[in-house]
Amino acid sequence: MKKSIFTSKTITGGLTAVAFIVCSVISSPARAQQSEPPLVTVAGEHVIKVAPDEAELNFTVSTKLKDAPETQQANDKIVAKVLAYLAGEGIPKSDIRTTRVNLRPHIEYISDKERKELYLAQQSITVRLKDLEKLPTILSGLVDLGVNNIDDVAFKVSNMKSLQAKARAEAVLDAKAKAQTLAGALGQEVGNAYQIMDQTSENNSPRPVMYRMEAQASDSSASIAPGEIEVRAQVLVKFHLR
Repeated sequence: MKKSIFTSKTITGGLTAVAFIVCSVISSPARAQQSEPPLVTVAGEHVIKVAPDEAELNFTVSTKLKDAPETQQANDKIVAKVLAYLAGEGIPKSDIRTTRVNLRPHIEYISDKERKELYLAQQSITVRLKDLEKLPTILSGLVDLGVNNIDDVAFKVSNMKSLQAKARAEAVLDAKAKAQTLAGALGQEVGNAYQIMDQTSENNSPRPVMYRMEAQASDSSASIAPGEIEVRAQVLVKFHLR
């Protein structure tokens, strides 16, 4: 008889407490949904088109010879001339950067039965050019000095951050105008913003105009069109409805 310590009242009370907890958990999402105010959700977008005012030039100096030290030395001489030329054009050292140095065996096939065993030395350099008017002249000068490959020219704008900020602000205003149109059609008004989400993608950043050429002659850079750069911003805004 001593084992029957727990009464039906105790069991009933425990079940009641468990039921109360379960009901609370189930009803919480419903109460959360009911607490959200009347809203209108819209997407805003703005694009700024601007002409580039600077460029990033990437090129490679390559030399192929039979002896490894001789190959590297010959390539270094060309690079030294190139750096001296860029300095003479008024480009500061801080805007010139070596991105890759390479020396490796290289086999050049003349025919199915004949081949040359050589060494290939390469040095890739990136130059920031703040005066676009100098670009054609510098490209021609580099080719004349022995630069084998102009890898690409990326046109950019110097005040990118301020343009991105302006595009985001205009995108929010675009969202508000859309919200007012939607609410007005229902005879309602738009209140303060409830939530603002910046949906500007990193992949949506300005895509530089690319230029590539295999250096053949000093006048190969005679025609270059920088075009325009697009600065795009996208937002998602929730406004109160009243």
